[in-house]
Amino acid sequence: VAAVGTIMVPAMVRCGYSKDYAAAAASSGGTIGIMIPPSNPMIIYAILGNLSVTAMFTAGFIPGFLVAMSMMTTAYARRKGFKGDDNPEPFNFKVFCRTCGKSTFALMTPVIILGSIYSGYATPVEASVVAIAYSLFVGFVINRSLKPRHIYLALIEGVMTCGAVLIIVGSSTLFGKILTYEQAPQKL
Repeated sequence: VAAVGTIMVPAMVRCGYSKDYAAAAASSGGTIGIMIPPSNPMIIYAILGNLSVTAMFTAGFIPGFLVAMSMMTTAYARRKGFKGDDNPEPFNFKVFCRTCGKSTFALMTPVIILGSIYSGYATPVEASVVAIAYSLFVGFVINRSLKPRHIYLALIEGVMTCGAVLIIVGSSTLFGKILTYEQAPQKL
C-alpha cells in the first residue's frame, strides 16, 4: 500500500478524484497482494504454520480473483462522476498488440512461476530462483535495460523490506514460545 499509494494517490487527485476515494482505493487494493500468489506474506504464514506453500497459493488464487472483481465492480459503480485523465489517449488495439509483442518475454515471467508451481515441476522456492534467473536474462540480454546498479539497488531494497518483516516475525515467534513455556494461556 505504501509503495503503490505514494504514486497512485497523488496521480488520482491530479486527475480529479477526491482524496478520500484515492486513499480508499489504494488502501483496499493493497490487500489483494496478500491473497494473489506469489505472495511473500503467504509464504511466511505457510512456513510459520508448517503448511504447504503450494497449497496456500492454490487456495489464495480464487478468493483473490473474486475480491479483485468485487472491488473493480464497486469502484466502477461508485465513480460519482470522476472522469480521470482530461486528455486520455484512446485505446488502440494495434498499439496494444505491438506493446504485448515487445514485452512477450517479460510477460512470460508469471506464467513460468505459476506454471512450474501448479504443474508440480518446481517448488515455490525453486520457481523463484528460476524466475530470478529468467528475469536477469531478459533484462540483460533481451531488453538490454538492466544494469548492475539496478540489481544492487533492488538487493538493498529487498534486504530492508525482508529485514523489517523478519524482525517482527522473529520477535513474535519468540514471544509465542515464551508464552507456551510459561503456560500463560492456561494460567490466564
